[in-house]
Amino acid sequence: MNQLIKKGLVYTFIGKFGNIFIMLLLDMILSRLLSPRVYGIVAILTVFIVFFQLLSDMGLGPAIIQNKLLSAYDIQLLFNFSIYVAISLAVVFGLMGIPLQQQYHIKNMPHYTWILSIAVFFYAAIIVPNAVLSKDKMFKIMNINSLIATTCGGVVGIVIALRGGGIYALLINTIVTSSILFFLNVSRSSLKFTFYLKASPIRKVFHFTVNQLGFNIVNYFSRNLDELLIGKYLTASDVGSYNKSYRLLMYPSSMLGGILNPVLLPIMSDYQDDVCAIKNLYIKVQGMLSDFVFPLSVFLSFSARSIIIVLYGSQWINAIRPFEILSLSIWAQVLNITAGTIFQVRNMTSRLFMTGMISAGLIVTAIVLGILQYSIVSIAAYLTIAFILNTVIVLYMVMKSAFDDSLLPVLKKIYIPILVSSVLYILFTFSDRYLKVDNLILDIVIRFLTMSLFIFLSSMLNGNFKYLVRLLFKKN
Repeated sequence: MNQLIKKGLVYTFIGKFGNIFIMLLLDMILSRLLSPRVYGIVAILTVFIVFFQLLSDMGLGPAIIQNKLLSAYDIQLLFNFSIYVAISLAVVFGLMGIPLQQQYHIKNMPHYTWILSIAVFFYAAIIVPNAVLSKDKMFKIMNINSLIATTCGGVVGIVIALRGGGIYALLINTIVTSSILFFLNVSRSSLKFTFYLKASPIRKVFHFTVNQLGFNIVNYFSRNLDELLIGKYLTASDVGSYNKSYRLLMYPSSMLGGILNPVLLPIMSDYQDDVCAIKNLYIKVQGMLSDFVFPLSVFLSFSARSIIIVLYGSQWINAIRPFEILSLSIWAQVLNITAGTIFQVRNMTSRLFMTGMISAGLIVTAIVLGILQYSIVSIAAYLTIAFILNTVIVLYMVMKSAFDDSLLPVLKKIYIPILVSSVLYILFTFSDRYLKVDNLILDIVIRFLTMSLFIFLSSMLNGNFKYLVRLLFKKN
């Protein structure tokens, strides 16, 4: 199992890191060309793009990876089904422009939605090809294709932005990236669209997908309700500032989740009957993640001002305080990222749906409390509390439901990173008071090097450094 994980992680890291770098570069350029108000309009539009991506997935990808009884013919029929779904979703997304324009008073919204309907089609149509490549553990091909597509989309988007294209830089970037990735992955999956449909393959995965889709929908609305309500009851500038801080917050969990979950799901599914092996790997992963994310949370919180201004410019100062607060929840976001994979591997998507309901309750409550105070800073504070509470509950449910164990094994792996990060927090507090650095880039560099030292210290004390070295550098 270790060699499969090593191989998958290396290629997935390259692909995901490249994608994140290109998206961050594009975001930096757009942030200097667009005002917070304009960026807020784009953020509202993006919320609905993500929703249609969620609907297009509908749990079909994980179901294909997990179900060992599906034949090649079944998968071909599911691909046909996904194409019909993709066409339907694209049309519906295009038609949403008129009601969205009336609701948010954004000009040209129907024009934007019809343009993006092309990307919606490709997002839906690529689900089955991605699942086939992932099931066959073709991590190298998947991530090379992803990197090629993201690079092409990023170059096109940057060129359009530099030529004054504004919002179209983001729209065209999305279309180029999704279309290139679709054609590359389909060509390697050996799938060909035919008009024939049959219900039997859909019935084979229905139970799995319905719970997965339910979780995705609940999770989506709980995670995006904040921007929808801010856009409705506050200002577009508030949406832009809040979105900037939240998107920056999500980069670490998005990157780590994008690296780990695509690798762990197909590999763990081969060992789905060996509960002990899966549990040991899960605990080990949580320990290694903890060594990294607890110090990272402290670093980002104390470096919020420097990071925001250096990356996006002084016009985004209203995003500093929300990011400073939300950063303290990054560890909670990251420790949650593999929970869905564990429930999928253990064929417990009903439990996954339950965790989604609990998470939604906590997050929606936090958002409403913040909205009532008409402050994005309050929203950030309440959400941070909600994320931490949710993580404790999810960790308990994974250990209890999936492994019939207590939370104690996980606590044993994370208490050292917590202690080490507490010392780092005290050190940064002291340095802010007595050793403040005026140069923003130098401030980031010094804090980053200090954080890296504490990550290494935590990894050594937690016993994970030697394991990581063996995993990455030893053949057997």
